[in-house]
Amino acid sequence: MARPLKDIIAELEAKYEGSELKNDLMQRRLIIGSYQLHMEYLMMQMRNYEDDVKRTVEFNLSASIISRITLNLLIVMVRTYNRIPAYRDSLERYLLDEEYDENYKNWEEFEKYGKEIEKLIFKLQENNIFAIDEIDKDDALQNRHIIKGFDGQVPPLVNFEQRLAYMNGGELLSCLQYMIDILRKEISDLKMIGLLRNDDMMEEVYDLNYLLYAKKYWPEIQSTFRSHVSHQLLRNKVTISGLERLRYDVMHDFELHQETGRIWYNNSEDKKRLAIELKRKELNEDQWIDYFENVFKIEEYDRWMYELEENNKPRKTIRDFVTRQDIADIVFDKIKSLIQKAKKPKEIVKPFRAAYDAGVLERPTWDAFIADFGKDTIKSETSFNNYTNPEQKPYSGPAYDVIVADFKKLLE
Repeated sequence: MARPLKDIIAELEAKYEGSELKNDLMQRRLIIGSYQLHMEYLMMQMRNYEDDVKRTVEFNLSASIISRITLNLLIVMVRTYNRIPAYRDSLERYLLDEEYDENYKNWEEFEKYGKEIEKLIFKLQENNIFAIDEIDKDDALQNRHIIKGFDGQVPPLVNFEQRLAYMNGGELLSCLQYMIDILRKEISDLKMIGLLRNDDMMEEVYDLNYLLYAKKYWPEIQSTFRSHVSHQLLRNKVTISGLERLRYDVMHDFELHQETGRIWYNNSEDKKRLAIELKRKELNEDQWIDYFENVFKIEEYDRWMYELEENNKPRKTIRDFVTRQDIADIVFDKIKSLIQKAKKPKEIVKPFRAAYDAGVLERPTWDAFIADFGKDTIKSETSFNNYTNPEQKPYSGPAYDVIVADFKKLLE
């Protein structure tokens, strides 16, 4: 039996508070696309930088030109750097694992062009192109408050361009060397994500992807899914055996025709292994959505069958409708004492409705009421059903609120 989905969601939210996946698949794709575009643009700027600097020196142009093109390259580097955390999160914590061939290509190019630019920086500093004392790269950054308070990490792009604009040429070159160093480290970490992924974290990865689907995708599908299935079953008369057949059809088709279905069938009892195997398949977005849609449909059949089984169980007395059986007798005795002096149907039903509104009683049936209080207590089944109907509000006022509050105390 699949547990109620709302209970699973609440449990996962509490377990992974602060760790939920922030982006749906469309937002994730935009993050990855933005990073890729910035990386490609950075490669183009790095390719051009060496040629532009060499031409400036060759034609004996003003050193301020080198300062300007260095500043422009630094800005592109920082903007690319600021997209790495979200990009890394999109790689590590989603079951999707597309191949980012262009990124790997860019990462290799970054190393190549980075080395060439470092050689060029060394020559410029050696020739003292700006006619100033040599500037240590860390001192330059600290003096301009670029990394103050960030433990050696480049901060997000907040007034960064304005700060860079006040640097002299020597400081800009030192800052460029620093940015190459830090980007090299970040790119090295990105390359290793797939190789160093900790298998022990994969159960959490699966839970977070399950939670994302449950909150972002399934709500739009669930009501349509149930409505469609109801229409198929015996002219909207849903039966447990009919649901079992449909569940088997979905599961059989999933396991027989889809590789992700076979992975689920073989590993559904071990979420960590299941997540590892799915990650190895390098799922794309369509496969990811299709996988979870099938899993959630199977689970929904389980929940639906359980609901029908519970609804079909004979509940003969009011005690059977109390939400917690450890207080069933207390709730029943309290209701009984409250209706002793009541004469009119509305007053007789009031304690039942108060207990329902307090959450200690499910909506009781007419048969259960008759079983405990007899047919002579209320003559009309319609009156009983109307006053207990949750879509109606027959009771209000301070006196009624006191009764509801008294019932709520029983849950404490």
